[in-house]
Amino acid sequence: MIQAIILAAGESKRMGFPKALLEFDGKKAVEKILAACRGAGIQKPIVVLGAHAEEIQRKAELCSAQVVLNADWPKGQTSSVKTGVQELNRATSWFLVWPVDLPLVPLDVLHQLLAATPENSSKRILVPTYRGRRGHPVRFHVSLEEEILALENEEPLHNLIRREPTRVQEVPVSSETVLRDFDRPEDVSPLF
Repeated sequence: MIQAIILAAGESKRMGFPKALLEFDGKKAVEKILAACRGAGIQKPIVVLGAHAEEIQRKAELCSAQVVLNADWPKGQTSSVKTGVQELNRATSWFLVWPVDLPLVPLDVLHQLLAATPENSSKRILVPTYRGRRGHPVRFHVSLEEEILALENEEPLHNLIRREPTRVQEVPVSSETVLRDFDRPEDVSPLF
């Protein structure tokens, strides 16, 4: 079983409003990610909310997700990852960590990442790459759960990825959307 942890707890200070509510093709960013998860057969993705929880719940369609609140969201993104990890179903073998500011990953690219077979049993982290650059969402084996929970809230998750490079397998994908995040209004405007 594969689950997804969608990180949507941040303050979105540079954007000026919640990134989860950015609109693309008539869908909010968080809704686009949830639709991709549904299309890939990922059951009950976990959406971690924090700074704008009430507004996001009011304005976005989240009924296909398990919504959890991260009271520690000011301490950093890793606190949200940890909140999501604590909610994983016990039957989960792998999970995606998917920041809400990368909502344009299409279903075929998601399928590429989910279908990738680890080269050997030591490969516990699968990272999508486009033209040699690493992107998101990142796929983690559930055996890393305790290591993730042991991270400091302020410590970036990529420290875990860099800690033991032999555990990481790059998965080349066919779209630059795995790199395309939206942090500021000017990141969005070139699309329209």
